[in-house]
Amino acid sequence: MTKIIRTVGIDPGPAQSAAVLIKDAGPMNSIYGPNAVIRKWLIGQREGLGQDDTLCLAIEWPAPFTVTPGNIIWMAMEIGRLIDCMDRQRLGGSFECWGFRRPTILAHLTGSSRAPKSACNEALRERFGRSKKVGAPMHGITNHKWDALAVAVVAQDALNGDQSLQPLDLTGVFPD
Repeated sequence: MTKIIRTVGIDPGPAQSAAVLIKDAGPMNSIYGPNAVIRKWLIGQREGLGQDDTLCLAIEWPAPFTVTPGNIIWMAMEIGRLIDCMDRQRLGGSFECWGFRRPTILAHLTGSSRAPKSACNEALRERFGRSKKVGAPMHGITNHKWDALAVAVVAQDALNGDQSLQPLDLTGVFPD
């Protein structure tokens, strides 16, 4: 049986988040909406995974100075809920949960940690193609989903052995 590796990238927010599921071929599914809806969507993404399969939850970890003090608390709570909804006790296979800061994502995709978001989006277009037609890998990728796709790609590259990437390991941050 072929080992399945699914990577879900999340661009978290205090009330709404974006999530993108990718496999090696590119984006497979994406969503943007209230965090409660994102949690239900995440639970659905773990279905079909066997004991030898891997699910990696990759979260764009917010820099504290980019978010207001009240929102950083809400974001931390929501990130905890997103991680917790994966129910590690009943999840077959291996589970990784990593955080990546924006400069790491930008540096990996564009070569510069200070690149504009448009350069990051262009690097993703180069990687997966420009077509946004139904069935194309980039179909449905808009707004916050670009950030979720970027963090998913960085995590996928780390899973595939890119030693230059040092994720924040969040797997044990929220114990069972």
